[in-house]
Amino acid sequence: LTSLEGKEITKSERIVANQRLSTMTGELLTLANNTTRARIAAESTSFSIKEDLSLRGHTPEARLQMSHEMAHQKYEKEQNERANQPKKRGEKEFEDEHLQTISNERKREEEKNCTVRQRNDGKWLFRFNEDTTPGSVVLTIGIQRHLSTSLVDVDVHPKYISIIIKSKILRLVLPAEVNSDNSTAQRSLTTGELVITMPKIDPEENMISIRGAGKAIYF
Repeated sequence: LTSLEGKEITKSERIVANQRLSTMTGELLTLANNTTRARIAAESTSFSIKEDLSLRGHTPEARLQMSHEMAHQKYEKEQNERANQPKKRGEKEFEDEHLQTISNERKREEEKNCTVRQRNDGKWLFRFNEDTTPGSVVLTIGIQRHLSTSLVDVDVHPKYISIIIKSKILRLVLPAEVNSDNSTAQRSLTTGELVITMPKIDPEENMISIRGAGKAIYF
């Protein structure tokens, strides 16, 4: 080679090129060998992975293991979804809350100087009358037929009545003083209504008012 790109190669440039030739040749050989080894290693690893996956996927043990893993993942997913859902209250939870409300209210009503205030937390429909049982105050309350009687608690006092229905309080001042010890409470099997019969201390007390109230429904 006497020229390169139209330029004559001098004697000194030839000497320098010959000196660097052996060094550059060694570097190129080393680079080529490294590249070849890297390619062979990559191909070997890829083949091993494919072979391993192939063997695992077609053996009974591998399929059984995969089935167990999928079942476990499904179970964990269902558990997480169930944990994130709002919990539904069962009859036991309602009864526990109901009993706690009864305990709290009865203690409060027994306190001295306790002011009795009328309440109707459940917006229950009710009516007073004396027509069915003369000489008694009869209180009828509209309760759902399917509501368990275990969720109803009645406490009759001479001048007022306190009823707790599914943790909700219905407290009413009576139109006449009654004999609480001889009072009775019954549920209608057909309508679910709660009927409380309370004999009056004075059978003649407030008769007109009670009979008038029997025609109205209070809220």
